[in-house]
Amino acid sequence: MTHSQLRRFAAALTGMAALAPFSFGQIKLIEEGDPIPGVPGEVCSRIDDVAVNSLGDWCIRVDHAGDSNFDECIVTNGALVFQQGTTTGLAALGGSTFNFLDSANLCDNGDHYYLFSASLVAGGSEQAVYRNGALFLRQNVSSINAVGLPAGSLWESITEIWPNNANQIMVGGRSNGYDVLVKMTLDASGAVLSEELIVADDGSTLPGHTVPIQGLSLSRYRNALNDNGTTMWFVDDDHTVAGGSTADDSWVYLDNAPLWREGDPTTIPAGSIYGTQSSSEFNINNLGDYVYQGALDASFTHDVVVVNDSILIAEEGTPVPASLGAWTLTSIGSTSGVFLSDAGNVVWYGDWDDPDTDIDTALFINQDVLFQEGVSTTMNGDIIDTIAATDKGFAVSDSGQYLIVEFFSLTAADPTFNGVYLYDIDATIGDSYCTTVPNSTGVSGSLIALGSSVVADNDVTLVASDLPNLAFGFFIVSQTQGFAMNPGGSSGNICLAGAVGRAVGGSILNTGTSGSITAVADLTAIPQPMGTVAVVAGETWNFQAWHRDAVGGMTTSNFTNGLSITFN
Repeated sequence: MTHSQLRRFAAALTGMAALAPFSFGQIKLIEEGDPIPGVPGEVCSRIDDVAVNSLGDWCIRVDHAGDSNFDECIVTNGALVFQQGTTTGLAALGGSTFNFLDSANLCDNGDHYYLFSASLVAGGSEQAVYRNGALFLRQNVSSINAVGLPAGSLWESITEIWPNNANQIMVGGRSNGYDVLVKMTLDASGAVLSEELIVADDGSTLPGHTVPIQGLSLSRYRNALNDNGTTMWFVDDDHTVAGGSTADDSWVYLDNAPLWREGDPTTIPAGSIYGTQSSSEFNINNLGDYVYQGALDASFTHDVVVVNDSILIAEEGTPVPASLGAWTLTSIGSTSGVFLSDAGNVVWYGDWDDPDTDIDTALFINQDVLFQEGVSTTMNGDIIDTIAATDKGFAVSDSGQYLIVEFFSLTAADPTFNGVYLYDIDATIGDSYCTTVPNSTGVSGSLIALGSSVVADNDVTLVASDLPNLAFGFFIVSQTQGFAMNPGGSSGNICLAGAVGRAVGGSILNTGTSGSITAVADLTAIPQPMGTVAVVAGETWNFQAWHRDAVGGMTTSNFTNGLSITFN
């Protein structure tokens, strides 16, 4: 199934479940017992890490049950990239063999980065970064040419990488005996144009601090880089010297400005203070919005998920979201990250105090459940027993369209059956309005929109469902809301007024045997009575679906609800 087919499948699923806030297209990527591509005779026995981008490219780290010197394999888009103990993919390392993967990063511009350990021919190991199949950085060989570091500095170790989709990469590692964060700007070929030292754990004192730096965190989810080059990073002050304190020594920065400091008051929830930042995770999207997942009040039992210091998504000690029962949220995040997509949706992991511990954990998007352990099923129909909530057990593309996740499910043969699945989680956009009249199916037609309300994305799919089978219909649009009963002899209500355009998506459609119609709205060419117009950020457009119907043997028509979308 191609990416476009997966997207169409998501729209078709929505036609069957129009009231669900999120729809799913899904592909099984690999499960226990499946052959490993490029490794004849070996099958998958274990899965560890996953990654995905907005193109639908994916990467999985898998093991087989054969010789443990050759069992770790890295598979991207169905092809073997690296295999432990072999030179596969490592032509530039002079006979070195792949050892293990530290992280995979798949960018929306098509660049693929892998940070891994390689075993040297002469013995020992070293870390390397590959970009699009070519050696990019090599431990103890690659230099750092950033102002603030001594001339001739080398990467003595490489711990983590954070590339963006705009030919930049932030690298965390060690040089001159201390940890550093460095941002590099590249050309399209991957050549380094410039390097900037973000921060160094060199014993210096940052502006506004009273004591020297004691440490950085090079954790995957405790640093971030977006497409505008904006960075987020963690630093810990030395609490052991005069003036130092464990009550306020950890900080998170947004570029060069402090954003959160341990002990400082929070905006939301009111009356709290930030706990230690050394246990927080955060993320920044390409619009500059950021999300915080971490502790309050110097406690490891009062975690929150907050967007832009103003929108509370989840808080320990409060009712669990999504009407899962009269339970209280008891844990957020575990060892997993938190993701904030460019569409503004937050994906996070939570646990609550249901005494039935088989069903007390879920993966959420905002305050809706994506998957609940013990309740949700895989595409095979198997109950999901465990969601892999490790730092690389699930991931979300920058756009928010794709989710890749590892599950352990309950099967008849194996109660811990391991598999990885790719989901198209198109969030519905817009707000429903207007009174509807049931059609000949006995229910009212329903209209939703999938995709993004960002004009530049030009990504809006209209889906009308619960319509009569084999009926003609089309989508209409206006910037003006209205209400008129039984227009032109229709059985329903039109919810638009003013200049109304017809046939959004360019054609008259047929509901077929699914009782639904789908069209892609081209935001550069919205139909209006005098031609097409382009949507401009800040405008609100209203959509509705009209369809033929028959009641009591008489031909008539009807309408769905109206749907209002404000674009930005």
